[in-house]
Amino acid sequence: ILKSNKIADGTYGPAEPLAFQENGVNYMHPVLGPDGKTLYFSSEGGEGMGGYDIYRIVYDSASEAWSAPQNMGFPINTPDHDIYFVPSKDGELALYTSVRDDGYGNSDIYVLTIPHTIGDHEDHGVKSPYVMLIVTVVDEAGAQIDVRLRMNQVDGPEELLAARDEEGNY
Repeated sequence: ILKSNKIADGTYGPAEPLAFQENGVNYMHPVLGPDGKTLYFSSEGGEGMGGYDIYRIVYDSASEAWSAPQNMGFPINTPDHDIYFVPSKDGELALYTSVRDDGYGNSDIYVLTIPHTIGDHEDHGVKSPYVMLIVTVVDEAGAQIDVRLRMNQVDGPEELLAARDEEGNY
């Protein structure tokens, strides 16, 4: 993702990558939100859930700097690819594509309410109760192994997918 500053004569200076970007990491589909200061993009780097995740950064005009990237988190991001985030003109809703097991094809289009606070699941319209569960999966020798966990809510249709963290827990 590149930026270029407008010079007093109306031309633009040289394009430069935004400071947070890491070499060798892919960043794609940057979209500026309707507030003119929130930039959404997808990346397979950072502390993601797996595949491409959707992140946002916010420009602070006082410091003339972008914030650190914030992963939009669950339930927006999944262990698969989540990309092409496009906010509505009023900034309340967004469309994006996601690869999910319950989808109709490889990538499906989803609509969501944009959260005002990262991790504020009520803003996503998620109505299921939240339970903290830490699971470590090991083989017969006791070594941690990668698996895909799928848990279904007993009294409803909600489903939870879990990704392994850096410590090996889900």
